[in-house]
Amino acid sequence: PTLTMPMSPKLHTRRASSRKSIKKYQKSHETKEEVKPRFRYTGQLTRPTEFNLATEKRGKSHRSEFKSKLYDEQLQKQKSMKPKAQPMPRFKTPKKRAEVIRVTEPEPFHLQSVELSRRAREDFERKIQQEREDANRRAQFKAKDIKWDDNFFLYASRKPLTTAAPFKLHTEHREKTSNRPELERMYKEAELQKKADEEAMKRQQEEEDREWRRKCVHKPVPYKKSKAFKPRKSIKSLTLPQTPLFMKKKKQQQK
Repeated sequence: PTLTMPMSPKLHTRRASSRKSIKKYQKSHETKEEVKPRFRYTGQLTRPTEFNLATEKRGKSHRSEFKSKLYDEQLQKQKSMKPKAQPMPRFKTPKKRAEVIRVTEPEPFHLQSVELSRRAREDFERKIQQEREDANRRAQFKAKDIKWDDNFFLYASRKPLTTAAPFKLHTEHREKTSNRPELERMYKEAELQKKADEEAMKRQQEEEDREWRRKCVHKPVPYKKSKAFKPRKSIKSLTLPQTPLFMKKKKQQQK
């Protein structure tokens, strides 16, 4: 197999541009001749003069201004670093006068809280006094006045006077009619029966506790005596082992 060589595409635009450029180049060489410069030596050489540039003058002036500015700033900085005390202002000397100092007299304090507390205390005392007077007034008995009229007359009552009868209490009647001794006997018997039941329950509980304690005590079990061992010959025959028949052994046997 051979290697593929790349080839550039043949474009019409490329051909047209190359043809025109080649033609122009050929025409220019055919028509125009090469012009060679010619120099003549007259015998006198010109000396070069110095250049007087305005930029150099401006640069020198700027450098001098910058140096002077730096020098002024350094002087200003040194002056500012030196401490300067402000001068003391001059005051006019006042004339001395003999002044009479009076003793301060204390004035009583008129606090608003004191006045409010006094008023509240007076109002409370007045209220208590008013309540006491109202209570005393209500406690006094005052009978209502009878409104007498001309048509009102007093007559003697026709009903006889009430006489007090002797009291007959139900408790006395129940005491006479009820069987008190029988009830007392039944109550005593019930109490005796209750005490007997409690004692029986107590004895039963004590008996159960004793039984439980007796069971909790460890007692070793006695060893049972067995008969003496006498060896004897076995009646059974001995077991003969047999090899297992695996698949490999079966195949070997078949071959």
